[in-house]
Amino acid sequence: MGRSARSCGAVILLAVVCSCRAATLESVHWSSSNAKFAPGQGQVLYPQIGDKMDIVCPKTDASSSRTEEFYKVYLVSKSKMESC
Repeated sequence: MGRSARSCGAVILLAVVCSCRAATLESVHWSSSNAKFAPGQGQVLYPQIGDKMDIVCPKTDASSSRTEEFYKVYLVSKSKMESC
């Protein structure tokens, strides 16, 4: 077995091991009516690299008078956010 074949085998093994550790997190329904987005109770998640999570966005009707909703997502630790 050549050096390149062993390197490919090592990369494939690493990919399989990493994918086995990945988790599928609970879906998040992106709406102000969701209790997880209530003021003072912001949802905090700690996903790891490779984890999967669905973000379900509500549909809006173009003819509706309702305004769109926005929420900011940060990829920083809490201490970094608080010291910003």
